[in-house]
Amino acid sequence: MSRFYTITLLFVMLAGALFVSGLSVWYVTLTIFIYSLVMVYASAYIGSGFYAKAICHFQTDAREVAITFDDGPDEKTEQILELLKEAGFKASFFCIGQKMEKHPRLTERIVDDGHLLGNHTWSHDSMFPLFLPARINQELVRTNNIIEQHIGQANVFFRPPYGVTNPFVSRGIRGIFQKVIGWNVRSLDTTNRSKEQVLHRITKNLQPGQIILLHDTSQFVVQILQELIIHLKQEGYTSVALHHMKDLNSDR
Repeated sequence: MSRFYTITLLFVMLAGALFVSGLSVWYVTLTIFIYSLVMVYASAYIGSGFYAKAICHFQTDAREVAITFDDGPDEKTEQILELLKEAGFKASFFCIGQKMEKHPRLTERIVDDGHLLGNHTWSHDSMFPLFLPARINQELVRTNNIIEQHIGQANVFFRPPYGVTNPFVSRGIRGIFQKVIGWNVRSLDTTNRSKEQVLHRITKNLQPGQIILLHDTSQFVVQILQELIIHLKQEGYTSVALHHMKDLNSDR
């Protein structure tokens, strides 16, 4: 939030100076427009660090990446877990509270298999970023209660829906989470891209420490994961669960 306050103050001061100096109102309007663009970018790009410091990659000396899954548990989660088990890979699952309540066995298996189980809100409502902080807090606490029943300790990991953050989200998560998790490889697996396009997007610039975003709900996620595992192994890589990483600090 400190970045948000600093940038806002600078733009207010600039707009005020332009107005007092008697310059055309169009300069003030342009300043406000630019400020709006900056705020939209800051909200939509989780790595901006404007509203919440997010971890979008991790430091490692090994050939490791972190495969992460959002929006589960879902009908494909069991197949995902089987593939990860066969490969000896660990992953991070950011799950929706309603779905965990509906699929307790799958939720328990995520934990039993050594994967990270993180908070992805209770409802994953499309309007979640616009909820008031009190409602955001309520959703997250309700979801944490389920997670903590499974992991046996406080949950500190959160991924905001759509990667969107803003002042409402920042206030809503305050005091709950130590680790907000983003990504630096967005697979776009929930779009109309083919599995070949998605796989190419993930693997084209493969580097240690990357956090890869996939979804339990995407159409080809099982096939994509299967081929991704083969590619990673051929390149000498493995996948790790983020809660097993000792040096896991926010990027900004």
